[in-house]
Amino acid sequence: MKRYALINKDGTIVSFSTKKSDGSIEITGMKISGLKTLLDIQKEKALSIVRNAFQKKMNEKTSKYAKYELDSFVDQRTEWKLWMQDNDIDTPIVDALAESRGIDRSDLLEKIGYNVIEITKLQGLQNKIEDSIKMCQTAVEIEQLTNSL
Repeated sequence: MKRYALINKDGTIVSFSTKKSDGSIEITGMKISGLKTLLDIQKEKALSIVRNAFQKKMNEKTSKYAKYELDSFVDQRTEWKLWMQDNDIDTPIVDALAESRGIDRSDLLEKIGYNVIEITKLQGLQNKIEDSIKMCQTAVEIEQLTNSL
């Protein structure tokens, strides 16, 4: 008796054995579910490549800042969002930064806004590529997307 396994188009594996009594082949099988297709594995690898590439781009954007500066970005972004709705709103963190740097508050808020938008665009592009990878039907499509990074 020999044992074999076949992979179906849907990615499931059917295992079976042959019996050669009287010259015929008898197939008894069992369907095993929950296994990933080769395409699913390729998609996971591509998604990892994309995430790493975009993390590298993000690191390039933020590497010029000290950790304590990065920690204040959330507060700066919050104050910028509020300022976008009402230019007269108090922005104590941005005010302190602008004063210590000797620049106008509105100039600093515009710079913060520019950075927020640039990072958001980067995030949007990453999401677009990840969504495209998830929709791929072939390894060639996946390769074309990851080679564009």
